Amino acid sequence: MTSEYMEIEVGSPIKLRCTLYKDFVAKRNTTSDQLIFRLRQQNLTHTIIDEYSIEYETNNATLQDNGYYQCLVPVRGHRAPQLVSLAEIRVGYPPLNVTNFTCISEDFKKLNCSWNVPENAVPTTYQLYDYLMGHES
Repeated sequence: MTSEYMEIEVGSPIKLRCTLYKDFVAKRNTTSDQLIFRLRQQNLTHTIIDEYSIEYETNNATLQDNGYYQCLVPVRGHRAPQLVSLAEIRVGYPPLNVTNFTCISEDFKKLNCSWNVPENAVPTTYQLYDYLMGHES
């Protein structure tokens, strides 16, 4: 099984490929036409690339495209399809401006700041720099 993590900007394309190993195809008598892409328990429309691979693609990612994309294959003797690969996709925005930004300085020796971070599915790190004293806070 393979897993992947991707951060994608809203409006950008998403392209995922799922490929079976050749020996799995030979041993299980399975081909790519049996593969399934699934997001939140819903099967997704995909394209068969060849006898080993399928591809899921959307040209305009939205916030609703966040989640864990599973590639599954039915296997004889198992009730549920088996996981081939998993991709966690976070769709969000480039770093957004914080709100309610306030700072209090104590004799230019100590700087205490606070702010509200906006909602964004893509993790964002905000770094504050004190230019007067020349060090990071």
